[in-house]
Amino acid sequence: MDLKLLRGIKEDSLFILLFLFFIGNGVFPQSFNLDPPKEVEYKKQENDGKGLPQVRAELEEEERLNKKDYYMNPRSYGTNRILSPPVYAKTLSETGYGAFKDLKWMEAGMDYRTRNEYRENDLRRSDSGIDRPLLLRSRAYFAVKEKLDPFRFAFEVEDAQRKYSKYEIDDRDYNRAEPINAYGEFHLKNGLGNNRPFSVKYGIQSFEFLDRRLIASNEWRNTTNTFQGFRVTLGKDQNNWSVDILGLQPLERLEYDTDKRVRNQFFGGVIGHIRQWSSLITIEPFYLGLKQSPLSQVKYNSTTFTFADNSRVGREIHTTGIRLYNIYFSGFDYDISAILQFGVNDLQKQQRHEAYSFLFDVGYTYNHKWKPRTGLFYGYVSGDRNPNDNTNQRFERLYGFARPWSSSDYVQMENVQTPKLVLEFEPITGVKIDTAFVWFYLANATDRWNAANRIQDKTGRSGNFMGFEYNFRIRFDVMYGVKANIGYAYFKPGEFTVNTTGRDMNSNFVYLEMTYSLFN
Repeated sequence: MDLKLLRGIKEDSLFILLFLFFIGNGVFPQSFNLDPPKEVEYKKQENDGKGLPQVRAELEEEERLNKKDYYMNPRSYGTNRILSPPVYAKTLSETGYGAFKDLKWMEAGMDYRTRNEYRENDLRRSDSGIDRPLLLRSRAYFAVKEKLDPFRFAFEVEDAQRKYSKYEIDDRDYNRAEPINAYGEFHLKNGLGNNRPFSVKYGIQSFEFLDRRLIASNEWRNTTNTFQGFRVTLGKDQNNWSVDILGLQPLERLEYDTDKRVRNQFFGGVIGHIRQWSSLITIEPFYLGLKQSPLSQVKYNSTTFTFADNSRVGREIHTTGIRLYNIYFSGFDYDISAILQFGVNDLQKQQRHEAYSFLFDVGYTYNHKWKPRTGLFYGYVSGDRNPNDNTNQRFERLYGFARPWSSSDYVQMENVQTPKLVLEFEPITGVKIDTAFVWFYLANATDRWNAANRIQDKTGRSGNFMGFEYNFRIRFDVMYGVKANIGYAYFKPGEFTVNTTGRDMNSNFVYLEMTYSLFN
């Protein structure tokens, strides 16, 4: 952490002082009782009345039948991946409708999401005006399992729209009536032993792995990352080990037409999950490969009725790394990743690719009824040191989720270093609040800031401090099937932003998101 980074933290310490002021005035609890309650109402335990030999024998039998659940969700901010089926879908027999009571083999669901946004001086745009878009997203899911085993299938369709914005539509927010899951599956429930399945899926798929920063559906964005191809799974999340093998082509999101496979581009990899010691550590080693052939083509813009160059250079990028995470019973948690990239960034020029990233997240959850967690995150993602040499150090972000980096959606996983302070708590059951203070710096001052219109100073003389962000979010259930998500993000531009854009105004982002689900 250099002197400029420390200076930036010092300049924005006013926000932290204000936060401490609120704590001191009773907005948040001033102290937390770390001692257990003096009187505890006794509740019957499942092993009451059993001798040690019987308990040991039951544990051995559970281990033999592979019924033990080893999976642990991380507590690090924004890293809990979306599993299948999606959260809004249910097994029909569990919906409470009498007509569905015997349909244990069928899953279904529908949801509808609206998000009203107010954006002032949005750095993703070329001007500093005000925009008030309304984002709309509808999804429906249907799947058949077990009844036709070993054959299963799933289908999910999504319709994403944006209204009332002054900007031209784009594939971040707009993608009409598009299947985001449409696959068949060959599934053997005990294919690799007791309760250890073997699965092969083929078709259109969306999914998330690791901490979502490299592979994600991108739940926050209005549209979804999708792929077409094979996904082989050995085991399942609850097993002490499992492996996922990917062989896919990314799909290009088209605003009005059916999404198509990206020509001459292939994505695959192997991701391991070792959970044998998940009470101490979960280990996830991985390899991901991206290969694209050179392509010379133009793309038709159906909004402006014009053609634009859509050529690509040939690339071959290899990503390998390891993720370690755990939740200690004492209240501490951690999530650490180290990632190395190598390969060729331009096949014609034979430009080498050498990039890396390391991510460190540690937190502590206090013994208090509000379940408060304080967290510290630091991430470093390399940028290109010299735009004129034959080696590229800019990290390839693949198909990750930008939201854990910036609530303003300003930062992606390339050329950035950032410390973050996080506080999460639940003052009322079901009401979840989180807030964070974040400082953003370019990892290399000569490289670009991609999300902010790719601004760049190749001389490096504009500095590397991108800016400071404060964000706040509250989530709660309004009623059965209705969820609310309300948030605010403030961004103060740093020297690099002001020097390269001339925009010294603060940025404000306010949103109200409502989700309506049929069965949840």
